[in-house]
Amino acid sequence: MGEVEESRVPRLKEGANFTSLPLEPADGYILSQIDGRMALSEIGLVTGLGEERVRELVTKLEGHGVIEWIGADDGAAAPSHEPPSRRSGKRPPVETLPPDAYPKSERATPLGAKSRKPTKAAKAAKAAKAAKPAEAKAEEPKPSEPKVPGEPYTLSELEAAGADLGPERRKAILRAFYTMDELTLYEVLGVGPDDEKKAIRTAYFKLSKQFHPDTMYGKDLGAFKAKMVAVFKRLTEAYEVLGKKKRRAEYDAYIGLRLKTLRAEQRLEKGKAKAEEVAKERESVLPPAMEASPEIPAAPAIPSAPVASAAPSSTPSSTPSRPPSPRSSAPTRPSVRPSQRPSAPSTSEAARDTKRRLMARKLAAAAGRKLPGQRRSVPPGSRSSKAPPGASSRPPVDRSQVIRGLATSLKMSAVHTGGVDMAQRYVAQAKRDEEAGDLVSAANYLRLATALAPEREDVSAYHDRVAQELAVDLADTYRGQAAYEEKNGKWADAALSWGKVCDGRPNDPEAHWKAAYGLLKASGDLSRAKQYAQRAVDLDGSSFDAKKTLGLIFHGAGMPESARRLLEEAKALDPRDEMVENLLRELT
Repeated sequence: MGEVEESRVPRLKEGANFTSLPLEPADGYILSQIDGRMALSEIGLVTGLGEERVRELVTKLEGHGVIEWIGADDGAAAPSHEPPSRRSGKRPPVETLPPDAYPKSERATPLGAKSRKPTKAAKAAKAAKAAKPAEAKAEEPKPSEPKVPGEPYTLSELEAAGADLGPERRKAILRAFYTMDELTLYEVLGVGPDDEKKAIRTAYFKLSKQFHPDTMYGKDLGAFKAKMVAVFKRLTEAYEVLGKKKRRAEYDAYIGLRLKTLRAEQRLEKGKAKAEEVAKERESVLPPAMEASPEIPAAPAIPSAPVASAAPSSTPSSTPSRPPSPRSSAPTRPSVRPSQRPSAPSTSEAARDTKRRLMARKLAAAAGRKLPGQRRSVPPGSRSSKAPPGASSRPPVDRSQVIRGLATSLKMSAVHTGGVDMAQRYVAQAKRDEEAGDLVSAANYLRLATALAPEREDVSAYHDRVAQELAVDLADTYRGQAAYEEKNGKWADAALSWGKVCDGRPNDPEAHWKAAYGLLKASGDLSRAKQYAQRAVDLDGSSFDAKKTLGLIFHGAGMPESARRLLEEAKALDPRDEMVENLLRELT
């Protein structure tokens, strides 16, 4: 009978009258736990009453005619958290990766175990840490307090007084609390993507016994109680998603999308770090005077490719930008009058000067020239190269003119001998990658080229164009992510994903007002939210959602006059919206 009962769940009958029933406290407690999703065994675990006792109580309630049974896979659907939209018509389907795109990794370490390392899929599931319960957040350690080596918690948390818990259980609770938001739902339960429902249910029951507060009934849990509640909530979320075929398929598709964008983000971050290293190395070796001058011939211009024109957006952008030119931040050398005696250089400055002199000699040798003032080597037995007595001394040499001349010689030598400088090689590789469709690699090579040749405006323009094309290419993938996060109430994640869509689609009003709405719901930066919403209104002045969202942001920011103006405009577009009506009544 157990398997039969696991295949169906109790649900409250719609319209049933509970006020006239002779209910005892235990009956009311069970009624409060019946949600149309949990089987009897799960209710017994959650309530701590056990499956047999729950079966007795549910049978009694069924006799009163207030309970009905439904299939486990037909349970109540998860509530939709999508913001209300008045947009007519259907949006074209977003191309997503199939569920089998999820990597078949090894079975995850149980939640709360030591030395747990999140996989790539875990990092993909984390766009931003979900907000923890307010009472739990208040217990978090101060940033200045060091963590226990190899652990995510502090010693004061582990040794907190007022909790009847052993040291190992304390460690498990703290590890689970601080790592659960960085893990995929599969890793939360410690199962694999190919495990069936039975294994998922078994894992959920086992972990619930460890983290549900009711398993410690009668004991003082102190600050650990709020953390246990948060962990159990995450476990229940994992079980409800992975235990239903439809929701699990949606989650697998979401992870596939997130993996695609994560790989691109990681590659771009590595490229950015490498370009910054190159820029610093270039600045340390070559002084500012050696940068491009009118005397140095420019490399061949890069033909620009046609791209869709986009109106400038005032919204925050997360599109990768090229590294700043070292020239803009390099300090100018102070002039020294002949009567002044400069102070002795520091050891590091002397080392840099030596390095520069050696570099100058190498450049001169490569160009087939010698430095002005450089002594010509005298073969043994030849006449001395000393100047005759009474000869006038050599006039002083301007160091910056020497270096500019060397740079010119090197450029000219490259032209005559067919050599190509490293920046131009990077540009050529970027062109090949762009033609092959690898825009991430192309953008990274152009970053390097820009770091080596910040004076090349054509390279900078080429980088900006490729970066924008990459943002456009990823926009639909981020849109699919955002839709899932929005539907499941992951507002901080949804705001980030919609912001990425805005980078690629700067003229998309829907993406902008949804990014704003996500920030508003996540209690995020209202200034950024206002920029997104204002952009949406500017793009589509007839959008009810854009004006309503901007009005809500003004209301949350304590700007009643601006809020009333926008909400009145929104009401004119849709007089039936109850939220707008109530807010206007409040502001009047």
